[in-house]
Amino acid sequence: AKAASFLKLIPWIKMVGVTGSLAMKNTDKEDDIDFLIVSTTHRLWLTRFLATLMMELLGKRRHPLDKENGDKICLNMYLDEAHLAVPKKERDLFTAHEVVQVKLLWERGEIYNKFLTENLWVKKYLPNAVSFPRPLPFRLKASERGGLMKIVAESIFDFFENLSKRLQLWYMQSRRTTEVISDGVIRFHPQDARKWVLEKYNRELDRLDVVS
Repeated sequence: AKAASFLKLIPWIKMVGVTGSLAMKNTDKEDDIDFLIVSTTHRLWLTRFLATLMMELLGKRRHPLDKENGDKICLNMYLDEAHLAVPKKERDLFTAHEVVQVKLLWERGEIYNKFLTENLWVKKYLPNAVSFPRPLPFRLKASERGGLMKIVAESIFDFFENLSKRLQLWYMQSRRTTEVISDGVIRFHPQDARKWVLEKYNRELDRLDVVS
């Protein structure tokens, strides 16, 4: 997607993937496109601000009240690279499917492999869904080593990260529903499908047991 390639201009984005119905090739022409964005650590809120602004300028951002969503981008999930693992309380068949269905659009530094290795628990539910890589050894890149200019720059960006977080949380305050916001994680799913999907799945299993 061209919109995803524009996100490469934001240096803190490590990965962009497609989730939802498009990832499973099960969309209608009026469906929006769900993006998963992974940022560097401590740059989640600044990344979200810039990504939202970029999609707005491109005319690709889906707004909550939009009636026509075809080809619009829904920026509904952000993780930073230190919080790639799904919390233990959410580890079930539904979430395992959500993890393995992510379709990578682009990445930096093999972060998709890190995403999979941080979620090896999904093998309990879907052992053959994807080819799980071996954990990657941690290597400090030359560009990540210290230096006075880098320290000054990081301090400036830390300020804007904190400012961006405060402003966005203030803006969301009267609009919050079932969104998940925690350290390193922002997820916007006003209608969480987990409950009804798992209930329907279990009903089908019970029906098959009766038939057999």
